[in-house]
Amino acid sequence: MSKTPVDVVENGVSTGLFPGATWAYGTARTLIVGATGTFAGPDSRAVEVDTPYDLASLTKPMATSSVAFVLASQGALSSETYVSEVLPEWPDRGTTVAGLLLHNSGLPAYLDLTEVGNPDVWQAIRAVAAPGLVPGPTVYSCLGFIVLQRILERVGGAGLDTLFENLVAEPLSLTSTRFRPELRSDITVPPTTQIEPWRARMMDGKEGLLQGIVHDPLAFLLGGVSGNAGLFGTAQDLGLIAQAVLTGSGPFDHQDWSAWLEPRGDRAMGWDVPTPGATSAGTTMSSRSVGHTGFTGTSLWIDREVGVFAVLLTNAVYLSPDRLALRLIRSEFADSVLAEAL
Repeated sequence: MSKTPVDVVENGVSTGLFPGATWAYGTARTLIVGATGTFAGPDSRAVEVDTPYDLASLTKPMATSSVAFVLASQGALSSETYVSEVLPEWPDRGTTVAGLLLHNSGLPAYLDLTEVGNPDVWQAIRAVAAPGLVPGPTVYSCLGFIVLQRILERVGGAGLDTLFENLVAEPLSLTSTRFRPELRSDITVPPTTQIEPWRARMMDGKEGLLQGIVHDPLAFLLGGVSGNAGLFGTAQDLGLIAQAVLTGSGPFDHQDWSAWLEPRGDRAMGWDVPTPGATSAGTTMSSRSVGHTGFTGTSLWIDREVGVFAVLLTNAVYLSPDRLALRLIRSEFADSVLAEAL
């Protein structure tokens, strides 16, 4: 007998891949949610279905790409808009919005600025681009989504957190998915790590667990609101987003939505697509699926062909698991969801 989604997640807890998890799966009309395990080990708080997690790079499709689509559907920009048209201070004249969304702008993957005193992230990214970028092969780049954040904020006239709340969260009635949960006393988030020395220096020497504060270093340096990471949310909220993705409703109610999700090479616009034999989407999701993962231990996949989605949220990074084992259990979870749904 094949494993159920609950079996898969509970196995992840029992084998030490993550201390706890929430999940959501279903179709455009059904939504099943659940929770298991604890925040940080046997003696810690139990995870509940409304526990929010640090979504890490799920921020890219859920917030940044979604806001970009809404602004594009309103005519405020297009996928072919040059970055320098919106940001005159951007040094490379060939970078387009599509290049950022598809990770083929020529920007490198990341920058380690944790040992730089009071770093200016935006200045550092511009310095990388100053010699000129060579677009071409896909290089998964957090930097591109920080640039995209600047574009959206300039065009939208507000911070990415406000744009997400107004253009995505409110239309979908999301109750718990926001940036910077540390500002809300009614939210408790599972920890992701012990506070590192570099971070402690910027937190007035604070020690203990990093909890409710974004794990991603660049997003942290940007104050918790970033195009590449920083969103926190619940599995149920992500299930509601997934249903809207499937139906083209709410913020995605526009004739161009389907084209936004079509693969262009090995990516869609802000989304990942399945890579046969090496993907967290599992072995049975169709080629029309889109999804993403987050370094903290989060994943979301949506099969547009059969109309099924799978959301798994964990704080696996807290236990520093084997990344291959984590990818395999994400894949197994996606397979179990499709087996149960179909």
